[in-house]
Amino acid sequence: MQVQLDARVSHHWLQVLRLRTGEPVWLFNGDGQDYPGQLQVTGKRSGSVLLQTPQVVCGNRWPRLLLCQGMCRGERMDLVLQKATELGVDEIQPLQTQHSQLHLHGTRLRKRMQHWQQVIISACEQSGRACLPSLHPPLPVSALQSAGQHGLCLQLYPGAETSLAACLRAVSAQTTLRIAVGPEGGFSDEENDQFDRIGFVRVSLGNNVLRTETAAMAAVALVKLGRSSETAESISG
Repeated sequence: MQVQLDARVSHHWLQVLRLRTGEPVWLFNGDGQDYPGQLQVTGKRSGSVLLQTPQVVCGNRWPRLLLCQGMCRGERMDLVLQKATELGVDEIQPLQTQHSQLHLHGTRLRKRMQHWQQVIISACEQSGRACLPSLHPPLPVSALQSAGQHGLCLQLYPGAETSLAACLRAVSAQTTLRIAVGPEGGFSDEENDQFDRIGFVRVSLGNNVLRTETAAMAAVALVKLGRSSETAESISG
């Protein structure tokens, strides 16, 4: 099967990387498989790939993690999406919050969602990840479903008595997690009350107050990389 490359990939491969006909390449479409093939240069700025047998690379990765991220401005939100994707988050739910400095509606929202989706795709390409995390349309905290429908639900909250690390040690690897991270200004008192009512548990990342993008990356890394390390140690032991 022959697949024609789009303009963006053709430019990167032919003009930036200067690949030539016959070189081995890999394609992915987010379905959990890698598609090896051979590059065919068909023009100065165009090319195609002769596909070979696909290889399944995404199995069930536990715990499954849904990141509920208070929308933050510009590069900070891009950074959260990029690093969360690289670290293995499974779903991303942007939150419209009272303290968010980013407010999107209509055409601006559609364009920003397209931009965010491309950030996620690029992060998958860079990291070799073959499964795209799901990106949901933004919701207010009040529209989130109750905790009972999503396994263990946690809210990052400075000063919380329980740490995220301690909480994770007490749960099964098969647990589905939902973690809420506030925007630059944090969640409002009303939103904190809403999280309490729907069953989120408050947890902290230590004594320091972290920027929203730092908190998101630290939380995802603890869940995904921490659990992977524990699993590897138990297997090798």
